[in-house]
Amino acid sequence: MSLTRDVKKVCSLLVTHYHITKLGNKSNPLNELLYIIISLRTTDPSLQRTYRKFKKVFPKWENVYESRIDKIASVLRNAGLSRQKARNLKLILKKIKKDWGVLSLSKAKQFGNKDLEKYLRSLSGLGLKSARCIMMYSFMRKVFPVDSHCFRIIRRLGWIPSESKYCEYIQNYIQGLIPPELRYGLHVNLIQHGRKVCFPYRPRCKSCFLRILCQYGQSI
Repeated sequence: MSLTRDVKKVCSLLVTHYHITKLGNKSNPLNELLYIIISLRTTDPSLQRTYRKFKKVFPKWENVYESRIDKIASVLRNAGLSRQKARNLKLILKKIKKDWGVLSLSKAKQFGNKDLEKYLRSLSGLGLKSARCIMMYSFMRKVFPVDSHCFRIIRRLGWIPSESKYCEYIQNYIQGLIPPELRYGLHVNLIQHGRKVCFPYRPRCKSCFLRILCQYGQSI
């Protein structure tokens, strides 16, 4: 009961400070998939620039499908891991075309959460967090993607043991802690808090409005 109360209190405080926004994520599932792939191990400014450039060079998904990996990689170069990302995109588009007959994920909306998550994870390069981002932002499913900011802050808050490692089990456990109606807002606002206050190193604990509820902040 105490943890549930703290979860709701943190959600309320975060909404008051940051409100709810999409942070640049896309409503179209295939565009969101591209956005997630580009975001791997890159900075947000690089992500935004590379995404815009990609959509300018490849205005239609058919353009990507018909292009060589080298050309796709050249467009992705500034975001890092360009060849790996290009190869994954080609494999994903090939599978989607084979499965659905079109370069679109819109038909996957017929799936329930379990089957949709399973299908998205079958696509090259997509893990659990990535699948749930697509589900949340583009399919409007009440899931909770646990990215590095969410994991770091939740661990510091004490909702999970401090020695917890990032893994599939802990991602599912964290999702279970969050009431479905609060998952979207908490995910988005934890990311903002992680970018502005709760840094991996030298977090701004003394000025943090969550400090009273945070085991890590109170220990400093």
